[in-house]
Parts: sequence; C-alpha cells; structure tokens
Amino acid sequence: MKKKSLTNCSYYSSLSRRKRDLLRYRGLLAHGKSPNAKRQNLSPLNYVSWRRKFSKFIGHSELILGMGNQDLNMCKQNVNCKLPTCWCFGRKPSFDSRNIPQFVYFTFDGIVDKITRKKIAHLFSQDRTNENGCHIRATIFITGLASDYKEINWLYKAGHEIALYGLSNDIVDPFMKHLEIPVQKKLLERYAGISDLYVTGWRNVHDTSKWHKQLDSLKKYNMAYDSSIVIRPSSVREQEIWPFTLEFGWDENCQNSSCRFKTKESEVLWEIPSILYSNFKTSKSCYYIDDCFNDSHTSLETFDNLVSNFFIAHKSKMPFGVRLRKYWFNKKNKANFGALDAFIKFLLDLDNVYLISISDLVGWMRHPQPIFTERNIKNFLGIGC
Repeated sequence: MKKKSLTNCSYYSSLSRRKRDLLRYRGLLAHGKSPNAKRQNLSPLNYVSWRRKFSKFIGHSELILGMGNQDLNMCKQNVNCKLPTCWCFGRKPSFDSRNIPQFVYFTFDGIVDKITRKKIAHLFSQDRTNENGCHIRATIFITGLASDYKEINWLYKAGHEIALYGLSNDIVDPFMKHLEIPVQKKLLERYAGISDLYVTGWRNVHDTSKWHKQLDSLKKYNMAYDSSIVIRPSSVREQEIWPFTLEFGWDENCQNSSCRFKTKESEVLWEIPSILYSNFKTSKSCYYIDDCFNDSHTSLETFDNLVSNFFIAHKSKMPFGVRLRKYWFNKKNKANFGALDAFIKFLLDLDNVYLISISDLVGWMRHPQPIFTERNIKNFLGIGC
C-alpha cells in the first residue's frame, strides 16, 4: 500500500498547524534539507490539548520539573524585594504570558578549541538572527587550562558571552574553587583580550554542598550571576522556574543547615537555575543534553526530545536553557549535531522566540518589558543590539 504524502493529502491538512510544522521539520531533517526561513506563529499552548497532540513525544512531562524553595514568607515582591536588584524565587513577570518573549539560552561548558569554535560558529552563523534583527548568541563557560585563548577571543569578537567554569573540570571544594576566579579573569584579559568587566558569569555544578560559601567571593570579583543550582525532577507537581536573586536564600529541600544561607542585601547576585532534561523514550533525566540523548539512534529522535523539552518551558514562557559540552561535537555524534542545527532553525522560525546569552537574560529580568509596549524590540533592555 502506497504511503500517504505528508504534504499533499487530506490527512496532512487535518492536522493542527503546530503538529504540521513539527512534521515538516522532521521530514526536512530526515532528508538533510534546511527548513524555510519563514516564521510560524506559535501562540501560547493550551496544556491539555498540547499534551494530547504531542503525547507520542512527551509522555512523561510530569516527571520533569521539581524545585527547591526560597523562604517565600520572607520574600515579598514589590514590598521588601524590588527590581532591578531583587526578584523572589517562584515569581514570573506580572504581565500575561502572551506578552512575554520566549528566551532560549545556549551554554557550552568546558574546553574551547578549534573544533568547538568551528561548531559554534556554524550553529550561530552571522546570517542567523532573532526576530529583532540582532544576531543570536550563546554563553561559553570556559575551563582555562586546556583552552585555546585565540579561539576564545574569536568567539568573544563574534558576540558570544564568555563566562567562567574554572581552570579545570576536576571536582574540587567550591570554597577553594572560587580562588580560580581572579586567576581566570587575568588569563582572559592577557591572552584573549577580554576585560574582567565583561566576564560576569559563573557555573560550578559538580558539588553544591558547600556552594553557598563561594557566593561572597563571586560578588568580591564582580560576578553578576551564578548558574550552579540544579532543579531536580519531581513527580509531585510542575513549577515555573525563573531566574531569581539570592537575598532571601535558597533551600534545596535538604535537612543540612549548610543548604540554608542568606546573602547580604548589598550583594545582588542573580541565580539562573538549570532544569534537568528528560529523555521521553527512556524516562532518563540529565543535566547535559549529551547525557540524555546520546542513546538516541537517529537525529529525528534527538530533535523530538529537544522540541518536547522546549515546549514544557514554552507553556509558561519560562526561559529555556540548552546545555552542551564538547562531547556533543564528537564525530560519532554527527547525527546529534544535525538535530541541534535543525532545532535552532526551528526556534528561529517561531514568533517572539529569542536566542540570547545569560547576561542578556539577566538584563531583561532587571527591567522586564512586555512585547506589546515596544514597537521596536531592538530597544528592549537586555536583548537589543
């Protein structure tokens, strides 16, 4: 029996536009073609209908999001916590979700070398722009000992944000690891030509048991944000997770007093939490996408997983992070790289989706603005160019 065409039959026309778009991207990906650069209007999703239509891709969504909790009784937005210097955990911008831009931030952790730089240059080529005409960009969390500073300089000049992951990937005491901050900043300034004023991000996800002890050091060396907290899966409920500040502390559902702390009000530090991904085929949760999706046999499976995880965040317009390592760029992961390339094309075809750096996201969180109040989105604080 002859198979029905997905592009010229009543079956295809009967599908929702959102599912047709997804099938179109999957079909183009399967044939090695690039999707047309035509934006698709993706209205806010109705969760029930979305889950039904995409059930084959997202069957275990209730297992994805979990949370720690800030002392919500202490933190009261617009009372004792006010922008641009304070934002309570668990809060989202006060305007309607339809008027919130969907932010997607890509991060690359670890060694920067020629191979990594070429792959990033391909994914974030100069002809790829956000809806406001600004070039898409990523955040590179570098480890300094084995990195090529010429390649770091190239990425910086191309518009990407350079942030710190420490001098090596070795798991060390976070209290000692903070000593790497001034050393790494000096190396970047001397060998990559990047002023320490523009290096404001930090990530250390290996061991957060003593993580709070390094916060004072982060502020001492003028870091604007940390991205070390990991939001673990929970089968109880789904929560909206937005960036927040740490004036009122953080309690990640632990009984140890070392998990509870409070930063000084004068030391404003934003936290960009990382939500674990879920592989909907295996129900596996992981921090990096290469941990979750390397067992995918085809680029289509990887693409489906990326899209499914994205739509979980898009339901409420939560910022969505894509965390990568050099391992993703290995030759044996060629199919995964193709899926990632198609995923970026897919995102750029959607209305009001912006691929930005973490520092751009922090800038917008300090001065959040709804879409409808700006005719020229190039002037949006934090995401302009």
